Order: sequence, then C-alpha cells, then structure tokens
Amino acid sequence: SVSYDNKKLESTSFGQRCTAALIILLQLGNTPIIIDEPEAHLDSGLISNFLVELIKEKKHDRQIIFASHNANFVINGDSELIQILSLNENGTTIILPTSIENEATRKQLIELDGGEEAFIKRERKYKIKANL
Repeated sequence: SVSYDNKKLESTSFGQRCTAALIILLQLGNTPIIIDEPEAHLDSGLISNFLVELIKEKKHDRQIIFASHNANFVINGDSELIQILSLNENGTTIILPTSIENEATRKQLIELDGGEEAFIKRERKYKIKANL
C-alpha cells in the first residue's frame, strides 16, 4: 500500500500521484533513467523544496536525464550537462552542450526562468537584488 501525506495513493490528486511516481522512480534502482518533462502536473514548491534535493542526492548513484523547461530542475538541481536545443532556419535541430558555469550560454539559461526582464520584475516585487 502506497500513501502520500497520510492518504492512500488512490485517493490523492493526479499531481500528487505523479509526484509519488517520480519519487519512487528516482529512489529505486541505479540504472540510468530518462524522464520527459518531469515537472508536468507537479507543484513548483514541491519541485524546488523537495525533488531538487532528491535529484542532487540521487545523481551520484545513477545517471538522470530530464527533458525539461523548468529551471528548478536544470539550474537548482546543479545539472552537470545541459543540452540547449533550438531550430535553425532549415528546421534542423541544433544541440548546444553547456553547463551552468559557462558564461557564454548564461543568457540562454536565464531564459528558462523567463529571461532577464523576469528577474528584474521579481527583484522589484520581492525587494531583493538579483546578481546577474
């Protein structure tokens, strides 16, 4: 029997069931795992407050590959290799390997969080100083 927040899994919301499935998948095994858009149907707070830490812990035991647009997974999860995909004018996919530390691709990574303007707006609203 699987429970989530002291409720039987079958009586939880779809998002909670997705969360439980993702946690189980990450916890079990040591073989590589590939998940497409793991953030789908998940609460942002849960991602940043719990799943990111679980990923940082588990990435030492297994290779974890996510196809994601979510900066919480990519940036806060301390991704070691990020593949930025784009299309050229011929419709061919261009793959640019990078890392968080690579300043040449920093602007593209900031776009995952909505771009520099989004940082500035959040900075004003929350009265914090983002260091771009």
